[in-house]
Parts: sequence; C-alpha cells; structure tokens
Amino acid sequence: MTVRMRAAGIFLLALTLGACGTVRPAAKPVPKPKPTSSWVLYTNRKVGVSLGHPQGWKPVKGYLWRIGGADGFLQLLALNGADWTAQQAAQNQAAQQLHPFGTNPTIEPLTAGGQAGYLIMPSKDANQPTGAPVAELVLPYPTVETIDGVQYHFFILDATASLIQRIAATVHFLQ
Repeated sequence: MTVRMRAAGIFLLALTLGACGTVRPAAKPVPKPKPTSSWVLYTNRKVGVSLGHPQGWKPVKGYLWRIGGADGFLQLLALNGADWTAQQAAQNQAAQQLHPFGTNPTIEPLTAGGQAGYLIMPSKDANQPTGAPVAELVLPYPTVETIDGVQYHFFILDATASLIQRIAATVHFLQ
C-alpha cells in the first residue's frame, strides 16, 4: 500500500468519525464513579433494568420512564438497532439531526450492567433545553428485550452528564 493510499484511508476514516462524534479507543480507562450508598434503587420491569438514583427524585410528569429532581434527571429508552454493533448504535445516537449532544460529542467505551457499551458526552455547543448538559449511555441488552410487542436490542439511558457515570455504575439488567 502506498503512502498516498494510506493517507487517503486515514483521511476518510477521520471524516466518517467526525460526522458522528469522536470515538475514543477502548483502552482508555473511565474514571471510577463515587459511591452511591445513599441512592435509592429504581426497577423498571418493562424496560428490563434496575438502577440507582439520588434520593428525592420522583417521576417527571409528561415523560415516560423519566425520574428527576433539582440536581438532575435520568430517562430510560430502548433502541431497535437489530443489525448494529454497540459502537454503531452510539454513533447513530450521537449523529441525530437536531444535535442534542452538539456537533462534536465524544463517544467513550463504558461497561455497565455486564455489557460493553458506549457513553456519549456532549460537546460545548450541545443544544439541550434542560439546562444541565445531558449525556447518553448505549448498552446492548444481554438478550433481545420485548417492550409492548416490539423487540429492542439496546438499552439507552439519558441522564444529567455530571451524574451519568455514577448512575451507569448501578445498572443491572433483569433476567
């Protein structure tokens, strides 16, 4: 392979990744979250997950599977993505047309609930109406989850960016 062909390949790869966020290499360690001993456990059997959140958070009216308080929120979602890898699912989420995570979010590998997934952290230009920056965790379900008759391959957790790693550390998939 010539130097010119190799350079062109690297340039194309950079363009592809730049269009949907920066993917960091899997070898980079994610900081260990602070203990959550004062948090309460939330279980959602429909979504097939349990996780912890700060005391005092309550269901947010007008939202499905959203809990929050004065210091943040979390929302549970699911994604079909039948033929995607976890990285493809994360890149798809990061590249949404309305750019909820900004034009250059970072996509970091993160294991939670025994599943290797990705954490999407917003860039500084994120257009997020909630005030505090919002991040997203994309995890493959251990087995396909059926919700209201529809099959889903990925669990999605949206949460206040400053709390998402601590929340992710408490994720447990129900079997």
